Amino acid sequence: MGDKLIWEPHAVLFPMPTVIISTAYEGKETVDACAWLMPVNLDPPMIALALRPKYLSWEYIKQSGEFAINIPYENQTEFTDYCVRTSGYSEDKLRETGCKVFYGKHIKAPLLSDSIINMECAMKETYEIGGTHSIFVAEVLQTYFDEKIVVDRDCDNLNDAVSLQNAKGIAYVMGEYWNLGHCIGLRSE
Repeated sequence: MGDKLIWEPHAVLFPMPTVIISTAYEGKETVDACAWLMPVNLDPPMIALALRPKYLSWEYIKQSGEFAINIPYENQTEFTDYCVRTSGYSEDKLRETGCKVFYGKHIKAPLLSDSIINMECAMKETYEIGGTHSIFVAEVLQTYFDEKIVVDRDCDNLNDAVSLQNAKGIAYVMGEYWNLGHCIGLRSE
């Protein structure tokens, strides 16, 4: 095994995307940070996220069947950390932070205005796996891109219409937030 350290089993991926989940139910809204998510289907576009039942967002998603994914910029690391360490049961995180929101076409949950990308999502499946998290699989109904990353509004190809050079997002790595740096190569055709 060479120079490997043997440790108890961990679900360690490096890096993990960092997003803010926004939810609403019966006129109340909340946000939580989440790093356990991934795309799971192209057509229709679907995302899966794992969330702990202790979060108010978990309850709102279960009740409403919808949520928004908001990808924060690296200058929002403090806000992102606040969202994960502050309970929505005890504080109104959106009001406390003065976070600006807008509302999309398909869901009642707010979308965070100062985000790289926002996605309106509708639940398709929920999986209770008998552990610490529930898995929510949702269809992406609408996607919004910040104007700062749009380079060609008339282009039909998303890869050419949007440039992540200016995105400066965050990743979560074992208790730390990291910036994503710069492109180091392109996928072969």
